[in-house]
Amino acid sequence: MRLWIDVEDFFAHAAVSTRPSGIQRLTYEVYAALRGCAATPDAVQFVRHDGSSGLRSIAWDEIDALFQRLSNGAAPPPPPAQAQSGPSATQARLRHLAFRLAPELREAAVSAALSSARALAALATAARLWARLATTMLRRITASRPTPAFPIDTSAVRDFKTSVQPGDVLGIFGSHWHDPTHAARVASLRQAHGLQVAVLVYDLIPVRFAEFCSPGVVQRFHAWMGAMLDQADQVFAISNATADDTRAYAAETGRRLSRPIVVTPIGTGFGDRPAPIRTQRLPTGPYVLFVSSIEVRKNHLLAFRAWKRLLSLLPREQVPALVFAGRQGPMVGDLMQQIANTQNLGGKLIIIDDPSDGELAALYEGCRFSLFPSFAEGWGLPVTESLGYGRPCLIAHATSLPEAAGPGAISFDPDNLGDAVDKLVTLITDETAFSAWTTATVGQFRPIPWTETARCLLRTLSPASDPR
Repeated sequence: MRLWIDVEDFFAHAAVSTRPSGIQRLTYEVYAALRGCAATPDAVQFVRHDGSSGLRSIAWDEIDALFQRLSNGAAPPPPPAQAQSGPSATQARLRHLAFRLAPELREAAVSAALSSARALAALATAARLWARLATTMLRRITASRPTPAFPIDTSAVRDFKTSVQPGDVLGIFGSHWHDPTHAARVASLRQAHGLQVAVLVYDLIPVRFAEFCSPGVVQRFHAWMGAMLDQADQVFAISNATADDTRAYAAETGRRLSRPIVVTPIGTGFGDRPAPIRTQRLPTGPYVLFVSSIEVRKNHLLAFRAWKRLLSLLPREQVPALVFAGRQGPMVGDLMQQIANTQNLGGKLIIIDDPSDGELAALYEGCRFSLFPSFAEGWGLPVTESLGYGRPCLIAHATSLPEAAGPGAISFDPDNLGDAVDKLVTLITDETAFSAWTTATVGQFRPIPWTETARCLLRTLSPASDPR
């Protein structure tokens, strides 16, 4: 059995973003660990889309070089603190539009289009911008795919067209729901080559929490998830909460899963821990850290209101700063305007846009504790990352976050400002309670290596584990 992993989404993300999201970070670590845990060097292969229904093999070096470029890229300058929808909405539209092009043309076309969009954003209306974008893309239709500017090791690469065998597994482990052609491609490949299909589900947020997603994402996700559950021979989930949601969704839509869902352990942190880099924009005094893109689902509004309340309850010098570390996403214009109107709570709220990996390491190491009030998650990578740095995380009691935080976690209702403020006041003013919480959470936390994630996937997909 050979595992062929579809990584087209990885490259599509890189075409419209300068930094990896949590999914790209997670999949990169899983892919690297799968290569290391595989029985033979060529047992795990990586493929991209080829034409309307095929796949082509690529070397691991291509994926590795792309991820290194994303994770080490320079952060863009912070956006002005004013009402705006942020770059994520534009990137989402570009990604969706990119999948209308042939795979070999996507990167060059979208890269050019995104550059044009950024250059014209302050000068043109949305209609003129998208007209310019469409023109740019059409001009690039005949452009050749750029040749990678790094050496490629192809010693373990097996050509998909000539090496694929019935019973091999097609791994769908990324965020492919943005591609409206993906489900049909998987169905065609499954039928043509006798492939088994394995799907890793991160969350069902567009199903369970549609209010936090654009209508287009909700529609595409429903169509993609339904098609994947119809075709999947094995479904994995990154948490028990996600597994429960997936089983419920299958039942609600009249689908029968081929095999029980397997919950995979999720690794802690990302690769070798980066050296902390303390830049001038990082805080110098005590602070609480909230790592996340700034978006409605993550509940930054509650954090803002909680800190405003704290400043009215406690002496100002007793209230640590609150740090938002992450880029601005869509649908938060009102929040950003409130922040600006209060002059960032008089300096008590610090926004660090798109921090580098080194800055994040320094932020985690320097915070008193972290905060994660999100309404819904598939797992909660910032929670376990904080614990991995020895810093407890105050969480919302929602979806998978209690799983990620583990024993001893302190949580609050994400809809209840008073509950959150009460917990914060205790942890800020009561050193005995804070020390007990730190001991209970950090002391019992067990970091999980990514090899444990990879071995779970390989063990489950092994033909010997098939009960049929």
